[in-house]
Amino acid sequence: MTTTEPELHVRTRRQLIEAGCTSAELAALVADGSIVRLARGWYGSALTPPAVAEALRAGARLTCTSALGLRGVWTPPVHGLHVAVLRAGTRRAAATGMVLHDPALQAWPDGSPVLPVTTALLHAVRCRGTEEAAILLESSLHVGVATMAEVDQLLARLPLRTRSALGTLRADAEAGTETKARRFFEKRHVRVRPQVTIGPWRVDMLVGEKLVIECDSRRYHTGVEDYARTYRKRLDLQARGYTVVNLTYEQVMLDWERTSRMLLGMIRSREHRGEPVPVAPWYR
Repeated sequence: MTTTEPELHVRTRRQLIEAGCTSAELAALVADGSIVRLARGWYGSALTPPAVAEALRAGARLTCTSALGLRGVWTPPVHGLHVAVLRAGTRRAAATGMVLHDPALQAWPDGSPVLPVTTALLHAVRCRGTEEAAILLESSLHVGVATMAEVDQLLARLPLRTRSALGTLRADAEAGTETKARRFFEKRHVRVRPQVTIGPWRVDMLVGEKLVIECDSRRYHTGVEDYARTYRKRLDLQARGYTVVNLTYEQVMLDWERTSRMLLGMIRSREHRGEPVPVAPWYR
């Protein structure tokens, strides 16, 4: 079962009227600033996400990474607001510099200002390329906004080449950095096991027998306590005989070419092979 949709603090005129608001009361609420008219037939408030308001003002609706990020999906660095438009609204949205998807749509799939998850994922696969699409698909599974059955149905609509490039998708990647790093090893047929428990620790992935890869995303590694725990964990794993590599968000998402060369060098040097040999007696 997918998770509940986020509250967007957006209502249509029809919804407000059906809720008991008269036309005069609606005009008064707009006049005193309690609600804001976003577009013809659409109203919001100070709590409306800016991206939703911006899209509606342009006659568009959020899709692709913009719609997925709003639902809590881990998204790679993306520039611009990704929207879908009806044929008649193409020119207006294009003038805003938004990234347009499906300009030939004849009607909206539902009454939400954000397109359905499966539609947004399909747009993302076509827009972002295989590696980023894999990140978005796995994060959607992890946070529960899509089920594996829904993803399978989406994959069935894609060309065989794209499905093959996406490979096997998992639901246990806690961040897109983990997905990207894990796929790097998988594509090179190097054994990699995600979410492995070693002693009291759970590690992001174990490559071979003794190479631990930790992807330190911004969300979970920014506080003083987080840093302290990271280094305690690293020291203990090294004492147990493991080689530990901590990768930052920037190293994975912004400087991947250099980072991947380093990882490839470690694999070629066989730093992932052989059973870990404890180097300190106190690790137990």
